[in-house]
Amino acid sequence: MNIPRGLFSLLFVLVLFSCDKDEYIDMFVDNDEAVEFSEGYGVKISKYMSQSSGSDNVQGAAAFGDYLFQFLDLNKAVYIYNLAQKSLIKKIELTPNSANHCNQASFSNIFFEEADKFPLLYVSGGKGSFFNRIQVYRIKGEDESIEIEQIQEIYLPEMNDTNWVSWTCSILDNEKYYIYAYASNANTRLIKFEIPDHHLPSVYLTDSDILEFIPLDHIDHQQGGIIRNGLFYMIFGVPQWGDQVWLRIFNLDSKTEVVRYNLSEKDFKGEPESLFFYNNELYAITNNVGIYKIKFTKH
Repeated sequence: MNIPRGLFSLLFVLVLFSCDKDEYIDMFVDNDEAVEFSEGYGVKISKYMSQSSGSDNVQGAAAFGDYLFQFLDLNKAVYIYNLAQKSLIKKIELTPNSANHCNQASFSNIFFEEADKFPLLYVSGGKGSFFNRIQVYRIKGEDESIEIEQIQEIYLPEMNDTNWVSWTCSILDNEKYYIYAYASNANTRLIKFEIPDHHLPSVYLTDSDILEFIPLDHIDHQQGGIIRNGLFYMIFGVPQWGDQVWLRIFNLDSKTEVVRYNLSEKDFKGEPESLFFYNNELYAITNNVGIYKIKFTKH
């Protein structure tokens, strides 16, 4: 991978989550303090639970409350877990699409109807330069009665030499109602859009809908991520292809990277697929190796 191995400086103020031997911290930018991870700060990884997907090629995942939804490659199905009970609730079959990789899933803050238990769920990840779409799902019911239906498809602009919209994952900023599309190629960058009106069954975005390009260092084999409190958490790498697994955290306001950490050095197992927060803690879900808690620590 064409990525420096050294650790980047971490800029933050500390927010304590517990009084364990290692104090949990959350990360927010603070220009008055710069601390290296190697100087008393670090990451701990522990397995939280196993998955029930067996040999299925599972991809992006998103959490809401105690529920976790993980999608299959080709959009074949979705596995739904109860995170509190560490158990599978059900598997729901979907309509497969050979061009859809489902590399990323993001819950919005938008409810189709006020009585719905879940906000709309946005799923993306194409397998080619010209299948850059986002499927929007409405989830009805709860527990074993959950049903899922697609209510919208968003078409990103066709790729050209200016926008480089290719093989994209799309991640929602729920606090500001933006979509950030990104991909791994020679022109790695975030491409910012407003979240379209969810009442329209089909939305075709064009280059004129692009609000901003934000450059990133090159990423090989991107996976999923999540945006929280203005920070874009991304995980990437495919170990079976010889990659290391990296966690990067990018500040969307300052447009600077505040964390780059090699999780392989912490014995991270398997291929990571996505990140999510549960009870204010960060988790990574893999392709059938398990769900891992990632703790930022102060020793």
